[in-house]
Amino acid sequence: MYRSKNSHLRLADRPADYERLGIDPIPIAQFEDGQRIGTERGRYEWWYFDAHLDNGATVVVVFYTKPNVSPNGPLAPRISAAKLAAIPAGASPADIGVQSMS
Repeated sequence: MYRSKNSHLRLADRPADYERLGIDPIPIAQFEDGQRIGTERGRYEWWYFDAHLDNGATVVVVFYTKPNVSPNGPLAPRISAAKLAAIPAGASPADIGVQSMS
């Protein structure tokens, strides 16, 4: 298990964590495929996906329910992506610029 240097954080991977959330570590149930937390003030959720393509490029996409810098605001879904296209092999998202879409 990964332990953070910050003593206030830890990976929720203990049996009691799964029990508290009402889920099993394996397999992932169909109901888990969606939003897991509320949308009230101070909360937001995000999903991160990356794909490594056969040509060595990478595609990175992140979906947010709210801007992560203002979680007290209303729902404002958005998608951030590395141009929603492949990042050339050897480059980083910063090299080509990251584009946000609402």
